[in-house]
Amino acid sequence: MWWVTQIIGCVFVTIINYVYRIHGASTISIVGTTPLWMLVGVFFSMSYNKAPTFMQAWFLGAIVLAAFGLLTSLVLLKESAGAYNVIGMALAIIASLLLAVK
Repeated sequence: MWWVTQIIGCVFVTIINYVYRIHGASTISIVGTTPLWMLVGVFFSMSYNKAPTFMQAWFLGAIVLAAFGLLTSLVLLKESAGAYNVIGMALAIIASLLLAVK
């Protein structure tokens, strides 16, 4: 179940980054996201504590954050991504998977 807590932590990081992208680093957005930062710490701590290796948790987080970042850019922010961006994302995912393998 360590991977579930890692993904939940990544969801909170994505939400925080989305809020900052929309509202900037204003006082209200910083104060408003403080509880989410606390949840990020809790879920990532649980994940790293239960994961078989540090690298597996780290690179799963990298993969999930990269995917969530691309999806947030495309779907919520309506930003464009070319083939170059998608290929780069795919290569990052492949590299992360290879690094996480024992």
